[in-house]
Amino acid sequence: MKTPNDLFGRLPSVTDLLENPRIKGLVDRVQEMEVTTGVRQFVDRMRREVSRRTIDAPIPSITELADRAARFILGRHTSTQKQAINATGQLWPAGLVGPPLPEDALAAMSVVSQHYHVGGATTAAHLASELAGGQAARLYASPAGAMLAALHACGGSKRVVVARGEMGTMDSCIRLTELAKQAGVELVEVGAADSVSLDDYRTALDAGAAMLLRIESLPHVLREQTCRPEIKELAKLADQHGATFVHNIGRGPLAPLPEPIEASVPNAAASLSAGTAVVVARGDGYLGGPRCGIVVGRRPALESLDTPLAALLAVDPLIESALAATLALWKTPERTALAIPTLALLSTPLLNLESRAERIAAQIETLPGVISATLVEIEPATDLGANRLLPSFGISVQCETDHSERIARQLREGEPRILANWSEARVLLDLRTVAPADDIALVTAFELEHHDEPSEGTAEPAPAETTNEESA
Repeated sequence: MKTPNDLFGRLPSVTDLLENPRIKGLVDRVQEMEVTTGVRQFVDRMRREVSRRTIDAPIPSITELADRAARFILGRHTSTQKQAINATGQLWPAGLVGPPLPEDALAAMSVVSQHYHVGGATTAAHLASELAGGQAARLYASPAGAMLAALHACGGSKRVVVARGEMGTMDSCIRLTELAKQAGVELVEVGAADSVSLDDYRTALDAGAAMLLRIESLPHVLREQTCRPEIKELAKLADQHGATFVHNIGRGPLAPLPEPIEASVPNAAASLSAGTAVVVARGDGYLGGPRCGIVVGRRPALESLDTPLAALLAVDPLIESALAATLALWKTPERTALAIPTLALLSTPLLNLESRAERIAAQIETLPGVISATLVEIEPATDLGANRLLPSFGISVQCETDHSERIARQLREGEPRILANWSEARVLLDLRTVAPADDIALVTAFELEHHDEPSEGTAEPAPAETTNEESA
């Protein structure tokens, strides 16, 4: 086993990092003194990290360390958005924007932002239609905007049939009832809160309706709904009544998730092949792109969406470029699961998670204020607030009572902020949603700041923020 002194010798110096092109390039955006200070602080963090290591772990290359240092400096420089590490095990917990975009998407946005551009969102729309196997596609600035456009295009009787159990919040706290009011349509609720039958839909359609709407709910709701018609049954029923069948797949992707991801989620391709006329999706779900709304389906149905309202809801060129780059990655299966951060997290092998968790636990356990840090296996869970579709490994950290509030506050308010699951003085870190590049920062976040004296009368650590996955 190598000693800390052996590992220190493999760390780059402050001068080495300052001479790296990645760091030199920051001078155009950040003052030189701020860059130098940031590099020094980053190197200090790395040295503290190495000094705590109890096992022989590899030191990242200077290129990777320079990239981490650059992100560390930019995170300090950009104060409007706090960086965060998501250790909740949920891909989309409350209060976080992410997961991160693919590098190709960021590069595409950079190119568009530096030049004039012509044309509309044709490239991404074409790729979306092609990936889903639809005849056409339309893009919108938000998932709620896509749903609003679909409702607004509803003709005939202006009645929309939807299951009672699928009524809820769509996007950014916007409820389906609010969107329906804005679109000028009447929602006809059918079935019970936890089940709905084909006859329920048939009875409502017999009374006259222009649209049959199916909204994919949270996994825990889906499993509770013991009586729920298949997509192909609803598509056939809608066609028989001359109604448009619209399927909102929530965070589902446009195509099946690539191997080796073993999670079953609704996708646009499967829905369209079952006979659906219009599928509403979102870019920042399992697709792994930017937040936006996507509508794919039959050409005649989508042409009805081309109203004056569509121009107000149109996707921004920057977002369109990022979406196009993300969709292009889906066309190369060998790159998809690795190049898209969302899918990379889902495709991480369990053995990798276990090895990382064991290494991180050993380092956290040596820190002041920590009683123990143990490796734990985390089972899939779809109960309210969890929605973990895949098994995982993590670290259960037991903090000393006198220091638990200080550590909890550091995790909540530090840079980067750490979102995790608290229970009294114990915190659970789920690595399923933590990128390997953030492992060091995860350990460093537990370091007690000596100048931060504990306050009297502090409350118990607040639980990690959790949320239901949005549907739209």
